[in-house]
Amino acid sequence: MMKLDLLERRCSNLIIILLAVAALLVMLSACAGGLHDLPVFRNVPEILTLDMLVKEYSEDPAAASEKYGGRTYLFPGVVVDYVLSPTLTPADYQLGGKPHFTSGQVTLLARYLYDLDTIAPGFTVDVQGEVQGWVQSEFVITNCIFSIAKGGDMPPPGAY
Repeated sequence: MMKLDLLERRCSNLIIILLAVAALLVMLSACAGGLHDLPVFRNVPEILTLDMLVKEYSEDPAAASEKYGGRTYLFPGVVVDYVLSPTLTPADYQLGGKPHFTSGQVTLLARYLYDLDTIAPGFTVDVQGEVQGWVQSEFVITNCIFSIAKGGDMPPPGAY
């Protein structure tokens, strides 16, 4: 009888341990769901500079729109002038501004909102984005993903 009680305790302890391990695995797999997939391109995007793109649009908007509009390009060495994001500039964001960053006269709209929290004015980023061209008074590139080529000190958040 004593051996049976001991065996039952060991089995129940083993079941508890297995349930705890299963629960831990479920929790860890839930955390991994927030990661962004790396973009996959059928073809590597062509490399352009923002200055060259804006210059071509200024010289002949129709031809440039036909050539570049709606296509994805890699823009290396983009210097960030301003960032509008919920964390860095919450007051501007609360006033209804669309989250973005700017470089010169170009407005770049990030694919993922909170990616903007990793950059600040003065940073240099390599950007992959889709050219939209002139939208009212702004030159717009949408669906941007970027990697930081050169960082700096992040300013304190606008609010906690």
